[in-house]
Amino acid sequence: MTSLKLLVNVRLNILKTLTLFFLLQTTAISAFQTMPKPSVEVTLSLSTNQTISVEIESEKADAFWEFLTSYANVTNLEKRIENLKFFDENGLEISYARIGEGKFVVDKPVKHIRYDVKTALAENFAGIAHVSWIDQSQGLLVLADLIPRNFEANSAKVNFRLPAEWKILSNESEITEQSGRSYFAVEKVEKAVFLVCKEFREKSFSAGKTKIKFAFVGEWEFIEEAVKLAERIFAEYTGKIGELSFPKVQIFLIPFPEKTRFNHWQAETKGATVTIVSAPPAFKSNALNLLSEQLRHEILHLWIPNSLSLKGNYDWFFEGFVIYQSLKSGVLMGEIRFDNFLSHIASAFDSIQTSLQEVSLLELSNNRWQLPIAERKILYARSLLTAFLLDIKLLRNRKHGIEIIFRELLRKFTGKSEDANKAILAVLRRYDADFVSRYIENMAQINLPSQLADFGIQVKKVSGRTKLEVAENLSSRQKDLLEKLGYNQWRRISVKIKQ
Repeated sequence: MTSLKLLVNVRLNILKTLTLFFLLQTTAISAFQTMPKPSVEVTLSLSTNQTISVEIESEKADAFWEFLTSYANVTNLEKRIENLKFFDENGLEISYARIGEGKFVVDKPVKHIRYDVKTALAENFAGIAHVSWIDQSQGLLVLADLIPRNFEANSAKVNFRLPAEWKILSNESEITEQSGRSYFAVEKVEKAVFLVCKEFREKSFSAGKTKIKFAFVGEWEFIEEAVKLAERIFAEYTGKIGELSFPKVQIFLIPFPEKTRFNHWQAETKGATVTIVSAPPAFKSNALNLLSEQLRHEILHLWIPNSLSLKGNYDWFFEGFVIYQSLKSGVLMGEIRFDNFLSHIASAFDSIQTSLQEVSLLELSNNRWQLPIAERKILYARSLLTAFLLDIKLLRNRKHGIEIIFRELLRKFTGKSEDANKAILAVLRRYDADFVSRYIENMAQINLPSQLADFGIQVKKVSGRTKLEVAENLSSRQKDLLEKLGYNQWRRISVKIKQ
């Protein structure tokens, strides 16, 4: 009877809170927008049993509390939360009700929150570069999936309690107090990433005004070569699209905690932190080639989209165009051969012949992580092919291709918030409005032979698959255009190395 009475009282209090919230929401919104964001202090206590104990001190008076439920291809994140408790300013526990997956409502202002997060690795290592996990000797901590979403846009003071001999690395600023204790001053919760491990090696270098730290966990035989490779990639992108706006960047290279298939890797660039989780290559001689592919793609994300302040779903651009540009940069740097570059384009062309031809890129990329894997691959293939077609269209009459698009976007929208698709399409229309209408807003049929004729690239069918190859007899115009795509760059670099 007592339990029933308590439940009724909690629900009545919650109903009163909800009613008051909705009555005040309209009148309070303008005042709320002018208030400084409340600060939050977080303490994360790690254990080797794959559990993180979380304690939060906050001035937030929110009635509704929400945890992240899915990210990338990982779902049910809210089910990792256990022993959740809310407390008021007097340290008394507050009753709450669950109103949805990862969503809770309380009837009093919250001062303190305490709970545990189970961070066991997902099956098949799903999301290992995207969400938090720890094992016996290392782990990745993504602050946005460890604390309520109420704090996503907030700054935070983050304290750690680590197992003996464990160390922590982050791009966030570490502050040491007079007492000797240290904490991390997080500028924005949703961008903060931490690496915990027992041993690591770290190298530093600069790209323009940006300081870069490259941390290696585990046994890697190519650390010096990897750092030189990263320096070359930063130099390539800085030269093509401009200097980074970030004052510092952190790169993590982590091995999979357990054996997995060769050449398997996952990565994410969040804020100014690049995380790559990689398995060994099938052949040791291919190790740097695999790392080059990973770094070219993820480092470019530091510019696109992470240096932009655009809002909305525009995966067709920041994934597809980045995939293409990182591929093209590989050719220009002599990291991949031109025929391999053409093979990627041909494969993308074949991929889009199967289905979803009536759906525009804008529609297809509206929510990429909710797409089945097969459709997600079609999104990437179509956007890569679209970037290639726009690039060669621009290169016909200009020195640079889509790099000028990146430059203009960075100039206009670094620190300026706009709707992403509206902003990008407006820039693209300045260069070719018809192209935008045909291949981005709609899906016009692609005639590869006519598109590639000016470049001396022939389109053939071999065993039912598309094959692109450079014609034997090229005009001077065709040679000039091919040079802009990096044709013969591999041979030039090979000759220099031999000399």
